[in-house]
Amino acid sequence: MAGLVWTYVWTFVGFGFIIVSLSEMASMAPTSGGQYHWVSEFASPRYQKFLSYITGWMSVLAWQAGAASGSFLTGTIIQGLISVRNPDYDPKRWQGTLFVFAMILIIYFFNVYAASWMPRIQNALLALHTICWVVVIVVLWAMAPRQSAKAVFTEFSLYGGWNNVGLALMIGQISAIYGSLSSDATAHMSEEVRDAGRYVPMAICGGYFSNGILALVLIITLMFAMPSVKDALDDPTGFPFIYVFKQAVSTAGVNGLTAIILIPVVFSNILFNASTARQTYAFARDRGLPFSNWISKVNQHYKLPVNAIALSCIISGLLS
Repeated sequence: MAGLVWTYVWTFVGFGFIIVSLSEMASMAPTSGGQYHWVSEFASPRYQKFLSYITGWMSVLAWQAGAASGSFLTGTIIQGLISVRNPDYDPKRWQGTLFVFAMILIIYFFNVYAASWMPRIQNALLALHTICWVVVIVVLWAMAPRQSAKAVFTEFSLYGGWNNVGLALMIGQISAIYGSLSSDATAHMSEEVRDAGRYVPMAICGGYFSNGILALVLIITLMFAMPSVKDALDDPTGFPFIYVFKQAVSTAGVNGLTAIILIPVVFSNILFNASTARQTYAFARDRGLPFSNWISKVNQHYKLPVNAIALSCIISGLLS
């Protein structure tokens, strides 16, 4: 438990310096290309073309993998919910993959046919996100069993079979890093944001630091509410947070708490894909990808890079 808390703390602080730097570059050169464009702008002329090309490929691949992971997370959480309602359910991997495909279809529909709703969806999602956070925090502090502060902040355990705590912390830090990713998503929407040089950096910094603090409170709350790390890891749902909910509330309560986490995740997948498609579109527009003409084509009816959106959905499906 202490490992999860402290790896998150130093990851949050370390990423914070990166976020401030990215925000500064976004204010000077707001573009859907993001990092690879900034490398081209600000790197030494001698190396800028090569470094920009490498950065572009890394960014495209990273965003595509991230988009697939979000859909995959949604599918497996749904399977976890089914396991809670029906303890005899044996979750099959192919069933999880079908849930992923369903999520991908929803993503494509919203990003192409409901794109004009996005500002309203984002405003509603901000309110829902905040309300859900408050509900989960209050329920766990009021109803869950309580660990000691010593266990939460000072006890490090080796459950992964690694040789020492330091190595286990470094590998386990992936969880903290995953929770801090995509904070630059707004940068890739810059060409669709009014006064982007001002508002994109504000969105990047505001989103990262506010969510980072909320996440720290949530992590500490979960650790205090977790009676046994081993039992949490062995929970049949595959999700330790669902195990924590089961210690605090009834089956109906678990379904409700998990649903209010699942709904924001579903919508965040839709918005994640939007940024992924813009990153891919921008790099193709600069002739960085194969079939660049097709990928970078803007649909004149929807005024959107529909081909890049479709390609991102296809890649998510193939990776899944």
